[in-house]
Amino acid sequence: MRPAAVVALIVVSHTMIDAYTAFLPPLLPRIMDNLGLSITLAATLSTVLSISTALPQPAFGYLADRFGRRAFLAAGPIVGGVFISLLGMAPSYLVLLLLLTVGGLVT
Repeated sequence: MRPAAVVALIVVSHTMIDAYTAFLPPLLPRIMDNLGLSITLAATLSTVLSISTALPQPAFGYLADRFGRRAFLAAGPIVGGVFISLLGMAPSYLVLLLLLTVGGLVT
């Protein structure tokens, strides 16, 4: 694969991963209705997603530098896409927190 194609693939993947975090705010009213959540619990969802996307970044950077970036480049969009896509199917608040945490780790 040519270097320009690799760079384009990385850019598209990174853009998709960053877009995953934008899925939560428009879904919050529906999630609140479906699960009967208060505004406080809904705000906690946003906080969990923000924390899970930000705090582990240095650790993942270290691991990527130590063990190679290819696995992280491939797994990130896949894991993030699967877990963030499952938000609408979460049967409970705790499952929703788990999906956001795991999905956020790779975004």
